[in-house]
Amino acid sequence: MLSQPKEIFTDREWDVLFLSLQRLSCKEIAKWLDIAVKTAEVHLSNIYSKADVHHANQLRLFCREKGINRYLPPKFLPSGSHVISV
Repeated sequence: MLSQPKEIFTDREWDVLFLSLQRLSCKEIAKWLDIAVKTAEVHLSNIYSKADVHHANQLRLFCREKGINRYLPPKFLPSGSHVISV
């Protein structure tokens, strides 16, 4: 799924959420997004708050229940990829 499923999160929070669902640490997320680790932590904290969860397992469950675990931010598609609509 390439379009954001809901307007719950900001664009950057979607990026952080996607990487978090790949089980990356805040340090790894920060490196991927070229942001400070503290900034990644703040984004993740905001995501937890908006989802009303307290840890990663709850967040993954929330995303599965809402169907947003299938969202792939387009910026993470490999260069040269083509999207085929069915």
